Amino acid sequence: MKVSIPKIVLPIIAIGIGLFFARNLIKNRPKPKKKTPTVTAPWVEIETVSKKDRQITIEALGLVRPARTLVLQPEVIGRIVDVSSNLTLGGQVSAGEELLRIDARDYQLAVQQQRAQVSRAQTQYQVEKGRKVVAEHEWELMTNKPDVNGAGRDLALRKPQIKSARADLESARSALKRVQLSVDKTLITAPFNGVVQQENVEIGQLVSPQIPIATIVGTDSFWVQTSVPIASISSIKIPMANKEEDGAIVRVIQKDTNNAPTVRMGKVVRLLTDLDPRARLARLLVEVSNPLVTEPGQLPLLIGSTVHLEIQGKTIPNALMIPRSAVHNGNQVWRIDADEKLRIETVDIAWRSRDHVFVVDGLPDPVVLVVSQLSYPVEGMPVRPMKPLAPSSDQEVRR
Repeated sequence: MKVSIPKIVLPIIAIGIGLFFARNLIKNRPKPKKKTPTVTAPWVEIETVSKKDRQITIEALGLVRPARTLVLQPEVIGRIVDVSSNLTLGGQVSAGEELLRIDARDYQLAVQQQRAQVSRAQTQYQVEKGRKVVAEHEWELMTNKPDVNGAGRDLALRKPQIKSARADLESARSALKRVQLSVDKTLITAPFNGVVQQENVEIGQLVSPQIPIATIVGTDSFWVQTSVPIASISSIKIPMANKEEDGAIVRVIQKDTNNAPTVRMGKVVRLLTDLDPRARLARLLVEVSNPLVTEPGQLPLLIGSTVHLEIQGKTIPNALMIPRSAVHNGNQVWRIDADEKLRIETVDIAWRSRDHVFVVDGLPDPVVLVVSQLSYPVEGMPVRPMKPLAPSSDQEVRR
């Protein structure tokens, strides 16, 4: 008689056998080998800098203005009879050059009249001198001299009369000099080398001391007015008053429409006593000599133009010049040591310019700086410079 096995039992037995073998496979499988994770050092750009004396340069913008300006006015009344061809807008004039003449005939006639007055006063003075001699002689011949005081005796000897005649002669001579001076004033000359900025003269025009006829700007030198931070003043040489000394040297750069620069040299001549009201900056005057003298293809220094200034400051001895791009968080720099590991240094900055900072202490000399950016800089992390480190006297690169 056959034993009947239920159909449901066989699948259960098969599943159990499968689970048994799967468990043994999982339990007895080989364990994976552990690997040490590799750390990839980032590539960095480097720059090696060394200590040496560094010249501070203060950069600023300046406005060109005239150093000397003269409003020309006649000193006598008269009609203009001659005008120089250079006395026109933009014309250049030389010191002592004749600019215009005023009709001098009336003043020349006055000179003749006053010379006649001087002659009469001279004659009257000589007459009084003769009368005085006669009076003194008569006084000596008198046997019974009147009893008079000192004033009466002087009157008898004609001393007051000759004193009056001498005063009349001196007055006539002074009046002659005055009218001769008026004749001289009918000729107007340029007091210095300059360029005519404004003019209002024509032949036949009636002029007087109240009427300006021209404005002349001196061309021997121009001024450039600039503003700098107050903290920069101690680094700029400013000449002392009443002393023969030059101020700091300045490069004055003017660019044309094609951005081509014209460079001139100037010097600081004065520190103004007030601050720039807009930015609270100190104001300086820079003098540029011969501003209109140019080389071929260069611009003259134009009044009213804005120029770029590079003012020479003091020298910082034994300083490192570090690019501003290599400065982080205001006063931190990244450098590489001999083992090609990153070092984050906090430094004292002696001077900041637009493109660089100067550092005296806190870094080795020379120092290899990291000038590229790192996403997550960590002290002591390995880095890979894009060019080999050069051996130095104070550190040996170990490979």
